[in-house]
Amino acid sequence: MSNEVSVLVQKRVAGSATKKSVLVYLADRASDDGSGIWTSKAHIAADTELSKRSVQNVMNDFEASGLIIKTGKKKCQNGYTFEYSINLDVAKSLPETRKSTGAGDSPVHHVHLTGAGDSPQDVHHVHPNLPLTIHEPSNAQECADDLFHKQSNSEVTDSFKEFWDMYPKNSRKANRKGCGVKFAQIISGKCKTVDQADAETIIAGLKAFIETRPDLQYVPAPMAWLNQAKWEAFTGPGGGPDNGGEPKPLSYAQRVLRDFNGGSA
Repeated sequence: MSNEVSVLVQKRVAGSATKKSVLVYLADRASDDGSGIWTSKAHIAADTELSKRSVQNVMNDFEASGLIIKTGKKKCQNGYTFEYSINLDVAKSLPETRKSTGAGDSPVHHVHLTGAGDSPQDVHHVHPNLPLTIHEPSNAQECADDLFHKQSNSEVTDSFKEFWDMYPKNSRKANRKGCGVKFAQIISGKCKTVDQADAETIIAGLKAFIETRPDLQYVPAPMAWLNQAKWEAFTGPGGGPDNGGEPKPLSYAQRVLRDFNGGSA
């Protein structure tokens, strides 16, 4: 493992919580130059508690962007596994997760380790405000923009009520309690069979589904909608207004990447 590579990627925006989780996992298995990563996608999925499909999509995206590179193959129990390397130059070019405090030019103070004026110990030069000091958000809006902000239980409950009330009555609408548990698991990222999604995305997908089917001859049961992540057809890749879906709200990481790239996500 390499602390240097791990620290580097932890402070870079990968684009989503799923991508960040996989990138940190890879960095933890890299040498200081980013090479020597040998692990299967199945193991990554198991250890990060992501679906194998999600890991495969992330790894493909990383390869396409040049962030990771295949450097060879190694035999394993089930055949062979690719060996990867993280391109440190590409990793360093990613936007940073934190804003600089500008403390690099702060005046230097001369202090003794013991605090005593006549102490015989050597004098140390210390910045009163270290360059890496991070000031916590000062208001609720900034907290809401934080990468790791989570919805409160009351917000999840209100969102599920909106989802449940919107669901067509002519469907097999049953098991409200079980659906509520599944809904909360998906939002919190604790569902092992469905990728994490926010409440707004799930509800927007259901709304788009209803609007594109005025007759509503066939509507899956609410639990089937959640278990099969039906909203992805309307809010994920290929969704959006042109294909019957609504635009998916940008996450914090996606907004940072959009601003870093001059307005294009």
